[in-house]
Amino acid sequence: MKILIAMDTFFTLYSQYANQYVYDGIEIEDANVVMVPLFESDNNMIDALLAWEKGAKLSRQVYNGNLVETDIQVARIAHDTMLIDAGQFLNSEVPEETSSYGLGQMIINGVDMGITSFIISLGNVNVFDAGTGMLQALGAKFYDREQRLIDHVMHQGLLKFVRYMHFDDMDSRLKHVNFKIISDHEYHNYGKKSQISVQDHAFDVKQRVDNSIWYMLQQFKKHGLDYTCSPYGGDGGALRTIFEQYFKADIRTSAQLIFERTHIETLLEEADMIIYGGGSNEETSGSLIVSEINRRIDKSKQYIYLSAGKQFLPPHIKDSVVPLNVYPEVTEHTEDIQIGLQLQQAIQSIMKLSK
Repeated sequence: MKILIAMDTFFTLYSQYANQYVYDGIEIEDANVVMVPLFESDNNMIDALLAWEKGAKLSRQVYNGNLVETDIQVARIAHDTMLIDAGQFLNSEVPEETSSYGLGQMIINGVDMGITSFIISLGNVNVFDAGTGMLQALGAKFYDREQRLIDHVMHQGLLKFVRYMHFDDMDSRLKHVNFKIISDHEYHNYGKKSQISVQDHAFDVKQRVDNSIWYMLQQFKKHGLDYTCSPYGGDGGALRTIFEQYFKADIRTSAQLIFERTHIETLLEEADMIIYGGGSNEETSGSLIVSEINRRIDKSKQYIYLSAGKQFLPPHIKDSVVPLNVYPEVTEHTEDIQIGLQLQQAIQSIMKLSK
């Protein structure tokens, strides 16, 4: 029997560990079991891909979203590709003082190493400088109304002073670099559906930040960066738009990247049994990748859907899938090992009943 295990994250129990608990619960001697680690743009991209692809983590020091030097981890795979989880360091509780400068630092560091391809996740990025800090780190220059160079590190609070910009001194090596941006959110660049609008800040703060991003995007448009061509470019405080319009980056969801960089499509076709699922504190039928598996249900195969918390099985596939919520009441005191052992015991019980 060919068995595919593709568990999503269960709160803080990441996919690769959830997979292992399920694997340990399978007691079929002749089973051919393959585990595929999953992730979302908000978490676990680097560790999940390293569990599947050969590579290594690297420690670096860059500015975080508050322009304080901080240690981060990135990864290098396939010799010339770097994985960056930007949400690891580009975040802040004070949106008016945030900067993406550290991401530009990390990109230059990668280029210095010979990296020609970057996979950058924007999940959990909470900076709102419209990418100006990153661009400045890459060589862009910004000027005020008197055409004086703004020589401070660009951050959200400086956007209102920008009147002119020059990209002539951008690092020339960037012309030979490819960017793939992982974004699971369809935020608008500004307005009622922007990233800042859904956050828990005072209304006047959100309005000021939103207005300044709108203003900055108007300045970019004068220099050929047309934000209107990226209607869902608001992820990362419009970083997605900057990558898409200036660097011609490929935009992918986490699910699309998983299908590109693993063999999960083939494994789903070849498996006799698929064990999948995930956990959430919010009512949901699962992440984007779980939804993709649901969409590919084949009635000739066996499916086991393990969940926890408020995650549920979509009603339209209930006749084709065996569902089990292994831990319905999850609290802040629930530990990963508790959920993991429930996954292991659940699959043991289901396997015994199926014999």
